[in-house]
Amino acid sequence: MGDVAQSIRVIGEKAYIVLNNSNKIEIVNTQTFASLGVISGFTSPRYLLPISSTKAYVSDLYSNRISIVDLNNNTITGSIPCHGSTEEMLQINSTVVVTNTRTNYIYLINSDIDALLDSISVGFASNSLALDKNGELWVMCAGDAANSIKASIHRVDVPTKTVEQSFQLNLSLDIWDKLRINATKDTLYYMCKGIYQMPISSASLPTSIFIPQDTKLFHSIAVNPYNNTIFVADAIDYVQKGKVYYYSSTDGVLQGTINTGVIPTDFYFY
Repeated sequence: MGDVAQSIRVIGEKAYIVLNNSNKIEIVNTQTFASLGVISGFTSPRYLLPISSTKAYVSDLYSNRISIVDLNNNTITGSIPCHGSTEEMLQINSTVVVTNTRTNYIYLINSDIDALLDSISVGFASNSLALDKNGELWVMCAGDAANSIKASIHRVDVPTKTVEQSFQLNLSLDIWDKLRINATKDTLYYMCKGIYQMPISSASLPTSIFIPQDTKLFHSIAVNPYNNTIFVADAIDYVQKGKVYYYSSTDGVLQGTINTGVIPTDFYFY
């Protein structure tokens, strides 16, 4: 299929698998995994966000732009300049919020006209996003421990471009990332040497780890939107085949284990 399957997005009966090091997106049938096409021409693609039934945006590690993709003919039809390394994206009506791991900003794109219109200053190195039940945006920023810049989490009102609440995390050479939210959109989860659980109503950060990493090497996290089960990928040593563990969202108790290929990275529930 290619090198480094960074992320996956399902649209209808098609799964779009973003191949970071192979600079392409493979399209497969969700039931048979038979190849349905390839979208090529990227520099180092990261995530695909469907904007409509015919259009998608693709973030990129090195290209300093968001690519615009035509989902009908599987081609790149244009781009939106966005300096830095763009990661996860999230659509709120006609506004697409873009994270960027090399700046202090999240960027706002008008998807009706495919133009970058504004930015919001949050923390350094934003990497993941979640939208809560109140329509508020939560942003995880990894910081830069080597330069004593703390990681942080921010609650943002996108329409007014206002950062309403900020939480400073501890300095760590391990990356704080993978901000996720549960099905009822009232509880956040995020990762750094373990999984943390935080209600959106909390006035402070959690004081203890909800799911300890122990001897594992947690690489990714997802919350099943149908039953709130927490899935955690274990890369083990980045060489041998990995595992996925799934836990109860009530008490963090292990429910089961799934064997995977090398470096399990992303999840999609449908």
